Amino acid sequence: MQYAGKKMTATYLVLRSFLIDITGHAPPPPVRALSKYGQACMQGAKTDAKDALLIMDYAERMPFVPWQAPSEQRLQLQALTRRIDQLKQAIICEQSRNHAQSYHIRSTRRIARDIQVNIRHFKRRIAY
Repeated sequence: MQYAGKKMTATYLVLRSFLIDITGHAPPPPVRALSKYGQACMQGAKTDAKDALLIMDYAERMPFVPWQAPSEQRLQLQALTRRIDQLKQAIICEQSRNHAQSYHIRSTRRIARDIQVNIRHFKRRIAY
């Protein structure tokens, strides 16, 4: 989990145009991957000495892949995907409002029409 947090922080800083010097620094191994590696090696009792040997063995056997900032295309694709997800969530909210208002005694056709207009508008924005 710590590794994922550091990777997300680095991506955040790249998005904000901060310069990051990560050359020469090996990232810590992912905690879950290291844990699974220990299970695969049938590591017995968990002690500091065994943990140190396991980390050293993991570092020797697993290839080091330095972190690279995501490409501009990937960042744009992520931004578009997140926006589409937001619009889909807005459609779901409007559909829920439409369903709920149909049970209200005091609901009006104007409200129902406005909700339908919003839903169509969100769908057009997704298609755009």
